[in-house]
Amino acid sequence: MDPDINLSGHLPTTAIRCNHICPVASLAAGVTKEPKVKQLRWDHADLLSYYNSTVSLLCPLYYELLEFSEFFADIGEVERYNFTDSYNSNLVNI
Repeated sequence: MDPDINLSGHLPTTAIRCNHICPVASLAAGVTKEPKVKQLRWDHADLLSYYNSTVSLLCPLYYELLEFSEFFADIGEVERYNFTDSYNSNLVNI
């Protein structure tokens, strides 16, 4: 449960732990229970792909914001609120 004081734009998540029993044949093939990676590290990540996907997803939102700012004075308060709410949802989803 998220406390009422949490005003961030993200939704809470829940993690579920699943136990999986491996067949004996896979254990005999050299599969170990120890994880190969103990901690994820950004210096080992494919940062170029991360940057490219971030740019391709965020650029349309940027241009949408520029267009909105041009007509900001001409639209009503309800439209501003709706745009802001929609924009924030799209940004959080990305």
